[in-house]
Amino acid sequence: MSVIIGCPDRTVRLFVKGADSSMFGVLEKSIDLDIIRATETNLHAYSSMGLRTLVVGMRELSRNDFEVWHSAYEKASTALYGRGSLLRAVASSVENNLQILGASGIEDKLQQGVPEAIKSLRQAGLRVWVLTGDKQETAISIGYSCTGSARVPLALIIDGTSLVHILETELEEKNYLLFTARYVLYTAYTLTTAITEWSSVLYSVLYTALPTVVVGILDKDLSRRTLLKYPRLYGAGQREERYNLSLFILTMMDAIWQSLVVFFIPYLAYRDTTVDGSSLGDLWTLAVVTLVNIHLAMDVFRWNWITHLSIWGSIAVAVMCVILIDSIWFLPGYW
Repeated sequence: MSVIIGCPDRTVRLFVKGADSSMFGVLEKSIDLDIIRATETNLHAYSSMGLRTLVVGMRELSRNDFEVWHSAYEKASTALYGRGSLLRAVASSVENNLQILGASGIEDKLQQGVPEAIKSLRQAGLRVWVLTGDKQETAISIGYSCTGSARVPLALIIDGTSLVHILETELEEKNYLLFTARYVLYTAYTLTTAITEWSSVLYSVLYTALPTVVVGILDKDLSRRTLLKYPRLYGAGQREERYNLSLFILTMMDAIWQSLVVFFIPYLAYRDTTVDGSSLGDLWTLAVVTLVNIHLAMDVFRWNWITHLSIWGSIAVAVMCVILIDSIWFLPGYW
């Protein structure tokens, strides 16, 4: 951060403060190296005590330098496009050839309740990361203050390059509607669909969206007060007690079994009748909507009127929508 001041002796001076990693790179070339070494020693001592450190520098500007800078600053501050980059370029044009005025160490204590909150998070099995622009020694000292212990067996320090690599991982999710894929085998691989276009859209928008959201927000097996009092209960998720690879495989097998039941029972029941594919599609739609909502209801811990309304109401809405779609003459499902 910089400020330009007009002094009583009619001189113009630029004062700059910043981290030592950036300030040492914009000092004048002729500066005494002993001053830099002494400043670095003081900064290390300050940061080891947990103080927030800054380096202060100064440069005297001639009247011509100030006029050139001021003109460029006015032009950059009124630019319609790229204003931020232009302002940074104007600032960089004068933030150089600085003289060191000194270094400061400021005590910035942790806010009340921070150590207790971090302790509770760690008891819950959560990893606590500290994102800071301070010196490494300051960050380590803050870590000691947070843990309340002088013994930190392991510290992982990540710079900007490492962080970019960490954030590159992408999570991909894929959903499979098994009974729809199985229907292709019985239509000679044609483009005939098992359910109408309207039902395909409404399935994820209206038939099954609200119950999932409501249960995800309102359902809980323990109260908030209990979880705050016993944060170790959160460790059940990290220990894979509620969901693990075996349960995932069992869930996938259960989904395949349910798709077989939903598909083949209506198909075999109406195979030798005059019921067409569109009617079977309506039956499959209602069966799937009913199945997924009942399956969700089996996992609910705490019921309330909102949960009841969202789950059973979604099934009722699906029935009404299927009847309505089949009753309008210009829609594909009309009969």
